Amino acid sequence: MTMVVRDRRAILHPRPLPLIRLDSVGLQAMIFALRREKSGVPSMTFDLLTIDPPVQWKSEDYDSGKTWVISGKQLREEGFTIDIPNRRDSRLLFYSADHTDKP
Repeated sequence: MTMVVRDRRAILHPRPLPLIRLDSVGLQAMIFALRREKSGVPSMTFDLLTIDPPVQWKSEDYDSGKTWVISGKQLREEGFTIDIPNRRDSRLLFYSADHTDKP
């Protein structure tokens, strides 16, 4: 279930909504994930179906400062997994097309 906030009202959707199409044009996106106090789910994998497969994607965990690069193909096939081991915790992650190997 996806929650989208518009004009300070929460709208619940039964399935994830693609909010932005990510391609190699240089767009950036973020994921803000929350784990509730009573949640027994410490990890979740998200399908990023609008990811451009031939592009390398740079990800950054804002909380830890860790960065990594992953292929779009791998993201499409395996999804994007977020681990939140502690209840009442959150993760803020950013990802964008990685152009560091381009001239």
